[in-house]
Amino acid sequence: MVLRFSNLEVLKNFDGVCEEIYNHLFECK
Repeated sequence: MVLRFSNLEVLKNFDGVCEEIYNHLFECK
């Protein structure tokens, strides 16, 4: 899947799944 929308939109749409992906890819914390 291609992330062409903003991170907040992604989190809103995919919530749990994208949250894990987001943490793994960017490690925001």
